[in-house]
This record gives sequence, C-alpha cells and structure tokens, in this order.
Amino acid sequence: MINKKKTIIYLIILLFFMQFIINYGLFFYNKKYKINFNIENFIEKTFSLENNIITYYERDVLNNDSSLKNIVVIHSPFESSFNSNYMLSNIFNIFNDSTNNFKIILIDLPAHGKSFKQNNYDYSFRNISSCILKLLENLNINDIYLICDKLSSNIGLNMISLNDKIFSNTILIDPVFNYNCYLENIKLSMKNKFLTLSSFIFLNLKNSELYLNNYVISYFNNKNSSNKHVKKMISESTPISIKEVSSKNINVFALVTNKKYFKSSYLKNLSNNFSVIFFLPHKNLVEQIIKK
Repeated sequence: MINKKKTIIYLIILLFFMQFIINYGLFFYNKKYKINFNIENFIEKTFSLENNIITYYERDVLNNDSSLKNIVVIHSPFESSFNSNYMLSNIFNIFNDSTNNFKIILIDLPAHGKSFKQNNYDYSFRNISSCILKLLENLNINDIYLICDKLSSNIGLNMISLNDKIFSNTILIDPVFNYNCYLENIKLSMKNKFLTLSSFIFLNLKNSELYLNNYVISYFNNKNSSNKHVKKMISESTPISIKEVSSKNINVFALVTNKKYFKSSYLKNLSNNFSVIFFLPHKNLVEQIIKK
C-alpha cells in the first residue's frame, strides 16, 4: 500500500516536472522564432462591459457601394477566434470575389482568448449570450448571419431567444445540446494540451504552414482559455431547448460535418427540431447560405 502511494506521488511530481519543461520549451521557441499571435486581415478591437473587456476582431470586405452583410462567428468553449478564422478562412477569402460587401466579426467569448477572465463571474451560457448581445447592440448592426460552432450553438440559440430582432439567419456547425458536463470538460481540456504538444512536434519535424497554424491556435488556446472558468461555463449552464427558438422568424441551419461523431438518435432529434439540416461538408454550404 505504501509503495503504491509513493508511486502515485512520484508520478504526479514527474507529470508536473514534464509540464514545466514543455511549457518553458514552447515559451523559448515562440520567443526565438517570434511567433505572431494576431489574426491576419482582421483588426483587433475591444468592448468594455462593466469594466470587463471583451475582445473581438473585425474585417470589412468591400466589393462595391452596396450595404454590408454582417457575419458574426462564435467559437466553441476552450477555443478562440483563431479557431473561427481557421475554420472559415477559405470562405472569407472567397468573399473578395463576391458581388456583395461583408462585415465579419469574430468574438472571443469571456474566459477565452484575449477577453476577460474574472473569478466569481456568471459564465453560464445565458449570461454570456447577454454579454455578446450587448456588444452587437453597441456596434449597431442588424440582419446578422450568426455562425456558431459545436457547444456555442447553445449560446447562439440563447442570443436569439433574448433578442431575435437583429438576426436573419443562424448556422450551427456540429451543434451539441445534450452533453455530460464532466466528460466534456475533461475531453476539451485534454484535447487542447494534446494538440499543443503534438502540433509542436510535427512542426519541428516538418516546418509547414499547416503545422504552424495548428500550433499557433492550440498554443494560444491552451494559454488563454482559462480552464477553471470554461469548466464553470459548461457545468453551470443548462442546455437550451430548441423549442424556445422554433417560434422565432429566423432561419436556423444545422450543418453536421461528420455523422460518425453523433449518435443516430441525436441526429434524428436534430432533424425533428430543425427545418433544415445538412449532412455534408459545411464550408461550401456556409458560403451558399450567406451569399443568398
């Protein structure tokens, strides 16, 4: 029994030591090669809400003199606007050749990215939705195409239920509504740590733009998404009922990129609750929906 206790203690010490070495290795690598943690082609801006700073990124794509189509993208927990940009970068670039004008806004959720991290704050999906709405209302934009990824679909639907006047279409990519809080927290937290280390190894084995992008995103998220606050966000939130927004006069598109990630019963439930659900690669569909 004593040997087992000693073994566990030694393992814990070893893990802390390994994490210490890895973190300092990554830090010196970033400093040596001057890794840039800015989102290309976007202007970084901030919004003050009760002395708390929400960071967002803005980009205007102007092709003519017509009005702008407003696109707002919300990333998933344990991620940041880096993920939003990476996920939809090809579409954003296609907008340069469009006949329309676009204003693209990527938002770092509270406790994520460069937005505020504060103890004793209500990080529930409902309250976070209210915070993001105040930012959008301050920007005075309407007719918004709202794009939400995975768990942030709960935030998107909460936003619609609180104020459906400023949205025209909502696109939910791989929406997750029914989840185990404990398992989701562990899975997402460990995913960040694993991606940071693995992408760093691949980057050193083969220096390429793909591996560099993966490393920058995972490292940034691992350092700037506060685990204790994000865990609080998931554990203290109640998944919103899809029926709460079904009566709203807003088109809600559910896009599932890979059926294998979801149980058939869950997909059936999505099909029953959304008027439109696609089981196809989402990028082309997102582009088509926005262009219409």
